[in-house]
Amino acid sequence: MGKFSLCIELPTKNEKENVARMIGNIRKHCSYEIIVSDEHSPDGTGDIARSLGVKVFPRRNLGYGSGLQESLANAKKLGHTHLLVMDCDQTYPAESIEAMAQAAREGNELVNAARKVSDIRSLNRLPNFFHTMLTRLLYGGRVTDVNSGMKLMKIDAFLGKLNTSGNDSTVQTVIIALKSRCRIKEVPITYRDRHGDPTRGRSKIKLKDGFIITWRIIRDRFVK
Repeated sequence: MGKFSLCIELPTKNEKENVARMIGNIRKHCSYEIIVSDEHSPDGTGDIARSLGVKVFPRRNLGYGSGLQESLANAKKLGHTHLLVMDCDQTYPAESIEAMAQAAREGNELVNAARKVSDIRSLNRLPNFFHTMLTRLLYGGRVTDVNSGMKLMKIDAFLGKLNTSGNDSTVQTVIIALKSRCRIKEVPITYRDRHGDPTRGRSKIKLKDGFIITWRIIRDRFVK
């Protein structure tokens, strides 16, 4: 393939306890540029990232999906060809970034970090299984973890195509790739407990998000 330049996005909202550790851990395993897409966190998350030399982009619009849309555009303006998004709660492994980058260098336009079922919080296992199976039924493909919060995208394949501001952007990314017949590869990862919470923490995905994700999967099947 041609030029490959990777940018890593950390979407943040009140992540002061995690952002410095995340940045440090990423830098320990690779040297790609890191940017933060911050939802105007009042706890100083953005200031911490800036103090570590990371570019912080306050979201113009609220929501995880809005941050992803804006980060695709920001990464392209910075001269990058690919964007890797990973949640900032230390659940996703920085040591898997290079394996995902290699898969992208091989020509895959979407590289999905696939969690083991046993690693996913028990309350989220059935919804994730349902969303994954529904996606495979309606769109085909062999993706095993549509709700994964760690994905590497070729920017030009997704820029301007995402149109949701919410947490259903993770599954919409997969849908776009499947409908566009993008090359997709999954990289198995080890998913960890949320930092500082032995009970695996309070998931940011709420019950209503599950219904929204389901609607997204069905709706986009019949909308161009």
